[in-house]
Amino acid sequence: MQSGAYVRQILDIQKAVRVYEISQVLIQNRYAAVLQMFGEGYWADVKRKLESYRENVDVAYISPSVGREAASSQGLQELFPIFEVSESALIASNEFDAISEVLRKAKKTLQRSYLVAGKIDRTIVSGAEMFRVGPASSNLESRC
Repeated sequence: MQSGAYVRQILDIQKAVRVYEISQVLIQNRYAAVLQMFGEGYWADVKRKLESYRENVDVAYISPSVGREAASSQGLQELFPIFEVSESALIASNEFDAISEVLRKAKKTLQRSYLVAGKIDRTIVSGAEMFRVGPASSNLESRC
């Protein structure tokens, strides 16, 4: 019984570390995009593929529970509904062109992924809105 509690503690610590890592990615990057992944395969292969598309881009796997906690810790509750469905990939950078390039290539190679939201500074927008607005983000309101 004690070993079960010990394992639970380890898993809780791992999750807390993961939430912190995702929170830091959200804080340190001006732009972020959330791709929902629907059966794209083994995550390490997907991550390697996304990272190979462009340098200066952070790519992270997000489980629904980690996504909700990381969004909450950063005051980005607009992202909650996104993290209710399935695993996601977070693609983040301070360069809008870098994210744009990765997403264009991902659209061609990851057919079962869907751009559901973006973050420009501290504003959450829909995936479509992110590319309509682009890097000109003054006076944006959350539109997700």
